[in-house]
Amino acid sequence: MVAFKDLSNIRRFSRKPPFNLLYLLIPVVFLMGEIRRAPTGVRYASEQKTRQMDVTIKFKPEPPAAGLCNQIYTWIGALALANQISANVYINVPAWSRRGWGADASWTEESPKSLFDIKSMISRSCQKRTKLVTKLNSKCPIVKIRIPRPVDVQEAAEFLLNQLAKIPNIPCCILDVGNTFGLQLYRHPQVAFESLQSLVFNSNVESEASLIVSRLSNFCGVHLRLECDASWSCGEQLQNEYTKIIRKVVNCGREATRCSTLYVASGMDSNHAASLVLGACNSSSFEIVQKDTILSKQRLGKYNSEQLALIDLLVLRKSSIFIGNWHSTFTLLLDRMRNPLMKTIYVQQDGEVDVVTSYTF
Repeated sequence: MVAFKDLSNIRRFSRKPPFNLLYLLIPVVFLMGEIRRAPTGVRYASEQKTRQMDVTIKFKPEPPAAGLCNQIYTWIGALALANQISANVYINVPAWSRRGWGADASWTEESPKSLFDIKSMISRSCQKRTKLVTKLNSKCPIVKIRIPRPVDVQEAAEFLLNQLAKIPNIPCCILDVGNTFGLQLYRHPQVAFESLQSLVFNSNVESEASLIVSRLSNFCGVHLRLECDASWSCGEQLQNEYTKIIRKVVNCGREATRCSTLYVASGMDSNHAASLVLGACNSSSFEIVQKDTILSKQRLGKYNSEQLALIDLLVLRKSSIFIGNWHSTFTLLLDRMRNPLMKTIYVQQDGEVDVVTSYTF
């Protein structure tokens, strides 16, 4: 009888669980609520907003931050920002060329086609979330927003989304964000790399660079950044110190790769750059090559200052070892464009040397 009575109690409890077991259900219910809750974050919020509104980012490279690599970084910043908020990008923006350096520079507005193959870039973007466009919809209002600096690209995206939230529900909107140079990308290497991969350079400039590379075999490259808008490089004493550093680094590069040819990125100032490298390396050690060693001055004369710099950039992308310096966006950009197995040697401000074998934004 006792056993039967105990069994009936068990049955009764099975039909009506004791109160304390309900506490076990509380975390389960809470977790189910969390799972069912809508996702959060910049990407989700932007997709929700842009489903209701067609957003296009309008940007503009501007002097004085309009040297070749600064312009390219401005494009990368705009593309990365659009990627974060699922927007399109208006790319019919000016490119720039210049005469002279620093405060004496005279800037000329050029077509973006002078640097980029716009048609190929638009074709590539058709398969991606971020589309590139060359015309703006006249029915879409333009909202001018200036992003505070310095700022991470994701923080910039959050800032834009907050501004978009204040705009009434309208079918489309053009966000005029001005100059996107300086948006920080180092925490988002994949986004930055994808933005860089979206760029296709002017086919004529690419052809000139390919011709130069075809005439060279195993070569090292160097970019001195001695123009006078890099204030640290102006002055005979500083240049003499830099010459000593270049000699040490170049000789290390020669021993590492046994390359006998050194390609010097010269921009518009070929004579100064070549003479300094010759003094640093001794003419018997290397064959010093520049773009005007292989291409005639008449042939190069049809290109503006930033197209000439782009030729150097595209040639040095293929060098076995590249020697750059801490001060230059040219060095930073080129490191990111190169095969990660190729070596980039940075000359630091204090004369120390860093050897980098992979790119990081």
